Amino acid sequence: MRLAIRRAITTCTTLLVTAATTTLPALPAHAQTDSTRDNARDSTGFPQPTIAATVVLLAAGAAVDRPMRRLIANRGHGTVVNSLSNAGNDLGTAGHIIPVLATSYLVERIAGRRRTADDIVDAAAGYAASDIIEGLLKSAVGRERPMVSGNPARFHPFTSHGDYHSFPSGHLTHISSIAAAAAIESHEPWVRALGISATMLVGWQRIHADQHWTSDVIAGTLLGDFVSSAVVHRLRRIHELPFGL
Repeated sequence: MRLAIRRAITTCTTLLVTAATTTLPALPAHAQTDSTRDNARDSTGFPQPTIAATVVLLAAGAAVDRPMRRLIANRGHGTVVNSLSNAGNDLGTAGHIIPVLATSYLVERIAGRRRTADDIVDAAAGYAASDIIEGLLKSAVGRERPMVSGNPARFHPFTSHGDYHSFPSGHLTHISSIAAAAAIESHEPWVRALGISATMLVGWQRIHADQHWTSDVIAGTLLGDFVSSAVVHRLRRIHELPFGL
């Protein structure tokens, strides 16, 4: 009974943290004017996070890095937990995302759905831009992964060693970039909801596997969402110009 209660608390806490992470773009920016706010919105209707909101959320994530690790990391290894963990890992892995994007593009082109194929290219561009920035940040920041010593304040900037590539989470950058692009291109609320759910699962998995701190997860989510949204919007405007110029 105690184990069941502990797992329930762990699950609820994880969902709350990851939900807050993925729904930050939906928070209103009261300091903005109406015109500025409209310009900041993506086509799903969500305003982009302000710098102040981003800093606050990252600080909140850093404040709970240790307790969230104690609560979630390596807790539970049943069949269901392992299956969810594997699914979460796969969803944020480039080795799975890139083949899916490539296959989807080929299928849409063969089927003659050029517009959908172009949308997939836009999403891939947003993903690639996010991934490049995430890779540069990992090396530059050099934050130690929690599994090494359990100290969130240890850094070794500008290193190629994987143990010091914790910030930001690459998995979260990957999945959130795809989720953002899909929501923008589809205009469907259920697509946004599916993207949030997938991001939540990946976020839980990275903390559960002791690969990332909560603040790493938050940073990766915000990075993927912001960069991918910016790239996709830019490409959509280019597509609307005469002759694509």
